[in-house]
Amino acid sequence: MGRPRGRRRRGARALALPRQPLLRHARRSRPALRPQLRVGLSLPAALKVKTRRAFVVFLVSASLAALASCGRVGRQTVLSVPPSTTLDNDIYLAEEGGRIRALRPDGSEQWSYSLAEDLERLSGQPSRDIRIDYLAARSGGRVFGLATRLSGRQNGVSILFALDGSKLLWERDVPFPAQGVAPIAIGHDAVYEAGDDGVLYAYAREDGRPLWQYRVSEAAIGQPTVGGDGTIYVTGPRQNLHAIAPDGSQRWVAGTQK
Repeated sequence: MGRPRGRRRRGARALALPRQPLLRHARRSRPALRPQLRVGLSLPAALKVKTRRAFVVFLVSASLAALASCGRVGRQTVLSVPPSTTLDNDIYLAEEGGRIRALRPDGSEQWSYSLAEDLERLSGQPSRDIRIDYLAARSGGRVFGLATRLSGRQNGVSILFALDGSKLLWERDVPFPAQGVAPIAIGHDAVYEAGDDGVLYAYAREDGRPLWQYRVSEAAIGQPTVGGDGTIYVTGPRQNLHAIAPDGSQRWVAGTQK
């Protein structure tokens, strides 16, 4: 005998992120939280969140979403990169349009700063189309980052910058950074950038002046890391590990074993 036909019971549906490469996914929840998740082909994905009670940060990697509550803000925000935190428990956010905001551990805002407006003031040229690509915060309110100009004669130019709180310390044009990794590392006296051209660049932490260059390979290199003694470690395209002294000299190179 076949199974009797009847009205099917409606059960709960499992929620899953859509599989389409570019879409919007929205779901209502309480209290008054209406997120709109925009998942694209490039990471990190951006998320718009509007809520009357809390500011919510979503980070998306492939089909995984992580949620962190950061207190009361009560306005719509689109993040361009993942937040950066410090040992002081301060949180730094980079928004679309080149704005950086600092939050206290309870989510209240310390300050808000527009890199786009400062660059426009310094150069006298329109700089509204700025995308912040990476943030690295340190205790005491120091923030270092990479940004890209998206329009004008300098379209595509990469900018390395440093903030002391909401004050711009310095900024300079730098080579295009390596993609798919955290491209900068912060040392005691220098900021190190992994270039897409296979070169590790060092800039003075206090004023951004170039210090030295170290060629790792002819292709893009990996994420730089700074050890406790100031040694910088970076990998080449064949996974050979380079150890570089703070003055830019080579300490050693370790190749991979086959």
